[in-house]
Amino acid sequence: MDLMQQENQFSDGTIRLIGLLWSILENKSLLLLEEPELSLHPGIVKKIPLMLHNITKNKNKGYQILLSTHSPDLLSDPSITAKELILLFPKKEGTDVKNADTIDLVRTLLESGLIPDEVIIPAVSKYVI
Repeated sequence: MDLMQQENQFSDGTIRLIGLLWSILENKSLLLLEEPELSLHPGIVKKIPLMLHNITKNKNKGYQILLSTHSPDLLSDPSITAKELILLFPKKEGTDVKNADTIDLVRTLLESGLIPDEVIIPAVSKYVI
């Protein structure tokens, strides 16, 4: 019985997850991830923040992961703090970049116990063009 699988037998989500994990484990300093939730089951997406936290706390001090997302599932982890969130607001010419902990209402709502997807998605959705 041959238990080996070929790449073409995996779903897009499985291949992306393998690539994501491989990139995290191989990278030594800075990793940029754009919408890592694409093609993944929402249950797996909800586990990404904790997985990233656990991996980065065990790596060297200079290791950083920056990711972009529109996913409520990825932002549903209550342990994500305002200091970890950077919001991008499009303008007519350029983009405003703000750390979530510098926006009083966002910081207060997160500190009161709301989870990031309940605060961040509504905060930035009014700026969508």
